[in-house]
Amino acid sequence: MRNEQKLSEAVDGLLQSLGERDPRVLVLRGSRDPSAVARLVHTVLVDRHCDVVTIRRALWLSGSYNNTDVIEAIMAMLRERPELALNAGMALERIGDRRMLEELGAIALDGHRSVECRHGAVRAIGGIATAEAAKILSSVLLAPDENVAVLEAAINSLVYVQLKSGVSRSTSGLVRLIVSESADVRYSVLVALGNLGARDQLEQIARLRNDHSLTSHGKEVGSEAERVIRLLGGE
Repeated sequence: MRNEQKLSEAVDGLLQSLGERDPRVLVLRGSRDPSAVARLVHTVLVDRHCDVVTIRRALWLSGSYNNTDVIEAIMAMLRERPELALNAGMALERIGDRRMLEELGAIALDGHRSVECRHGAVRAIGGIATAEAAKILSSVLLAPDENVAVLEAAINSLVYVQLKSGVSRSTSGLVRLIVSESADVRYSVLVALGNLGARDQLEQIARLRNDHSLTSHGKEVGSEAERVIRLLGGE
């Protein structure tokens, strides 16, 4: 019931953003049928004149109200609008449509794409729990000089996909990043290894025990290493 109320409030918020004079608002007032809401969401996503707040509200709703047209509109946004690509990726992550995996993988691994688009694609892949998704994410981790935000997203998405899909838990790509120049990446690797129960990597984890670097969120890498070592039953 709470979820239904939250969705209803989100629809109200979208209608409010559009304004009473928008003809789409008048149409939807006559019906809150899911297909009608999905059509509204689609019209907002393809409307280049809508403001960012309105589009983000439509993207949030797309997780519950979607169809083929909505998904294709979100994919177009991820490809063509860097300023909204991460929001689009998060929407696709909630939808988890496997049909999009091949294109999402191509975007994630395309070094000529913007960081925002690759970041969004990696987030979207995290919602598709398959062995192929895990393979793509592992490839992202191997990309030379990859952006820190993309790497962090790939680490988190890979862990989620491996845990949810039941595929073999591979940690080799993660351990490779334990010497990353970025404290944020090193910290994310430690969290990932802990979540995957990687006891076979305790020796590698211990290398960061004396790493007093702070992440962008003010967390110490060495303290996380100690936590993960205790979690995995190490000394």
